[in-house]
Amino acid sequence: MEKGACIILTSVETESDGLKLAKGIVEEGLAACVQLSASGKSIYCWQGELQCTNEYYLSIKTTEAASEAAVAWLKQHHPYETAEILRISAESNRAYLKWMRATTPLLSKSSTQSGTD
Repeated sequence: MEKGACIILTSVETESDGLKLAKGIVEEGLAACVQLSASGKSIYCWQGELQCTNEYYLSIKTTEAASEAAVAWLKQHHPYETAEILRISAESNRAYLKWMRATTPLLSKSSTQSGTD
């Protein structure tokens, strides 16, 4: 396993919003892959009241090098006033990390020279 991968998690109210974010961030070259999960329940406090809502969950796979730009893009395009955006560093197998780096053009020289061949 190699370092250099990143997973960004977020949620949205509708499948349509999820698809819009997923397609947009991949088309911008900021993520290699986005998985949009089926609706599930989110329980949280918002403005002092307990909420229980259906949400769709996005798991955005990108590189560490592209992750900051991906988070900035999400903040700009997310439909929520206060969006859940969690960035998690991850390790990946060499072949998948190589594919992610080839798919997301925002790479630093150091991330492409870390033994991916």
